[in-house]
Amino acid sequence: MRLVLLSLLVILLAIVSISINPSTTWQLVDPQGHPLEGAYIAYHYIGDTFKIIESGSYFRSGSVVRTDSTGKFYIPWAFHLHLPFPFQGNLSTYFGLVYAPPLHNTFSSLGGAYEENMPRMAAVPGYFEMNRETRIVKLFDMRENPSGWAQTIESLYHFIRFDLLGEKPLAEYRASTGLKREFIQHVRREYDLFMVRYSNVNRDASASHLGLQYEREAVQFRWFGGQKDQIIQEALWGPFMERIWEKSLFELEEIAKRL
Repeated sequence: MRLVLLSLLVILLAIVSISINPSTTWQLVDPQGHPLEGAYIAYHYIGDTFKIIESGSYFRSGSVVRTDSTGKFYIPWAFHLHLPFPFQGNLSTYFGLVYAPPLHNTFSSLGGAYEENMPRMAAVPGYFEMNRETRIVKLFDMRENPSGWAQTIESLYHFIRFDLLGEKPLAEYRASTGLKREFIQHVRREYDLFMVRYSNVNRDASASHLGLQYEREAVQFRWFGGQKDQIIQEALWGPFMERIWEKSLFELEEIAKRL
């Protein structure tokens, strides 16, 4: 009897320490419903960590895949071990980055760069819409939205610098050296194209930052106040973007040479 109880306990412990994520197929489309071929999707896994005072998250590595001619991409099934419930919950699949070069658009299904007080976003008007039931993601074109395009450059840079090349990233992605260089070429290309089109265009003080609507009102007030003060000093997109990104992109390209 004791052996049976011990066996049951071991089986129960194994069940609550295993997370199995089934394979899924998603599709990326543009606002007209046309498939987006050649887009990049970096996915990983996140689970909840339960503590007495406050909860947190834990991460498991993922990979980078691309869409086919029908705009579809495939995420294979995954098996992970973790601390038994209630210490750690089951893992869910999240997109650390979705990037569609033709639309100059990136988005993450996470809000606020893993900040726990912000929801994991499913939609931001004018940027993306994600339907988890149909597994269809609609991306919008950023060519007429300089603030959105500038955020694409920012998102790409941070993904490359801290997730692909970082020493201790929160979420690791299996990516070849060639793919890392490819991403670096993309962020440089996005910057160059942006500068050609918007270098001599005035910045918009009313433009919001992606995910800002999920922040507290006081945070939004400070952000818009700082934005207006900054635009007084740098009214045009060109000088602003050059100050922010020229040195950082040059450093990335130097890193690419050493990969």
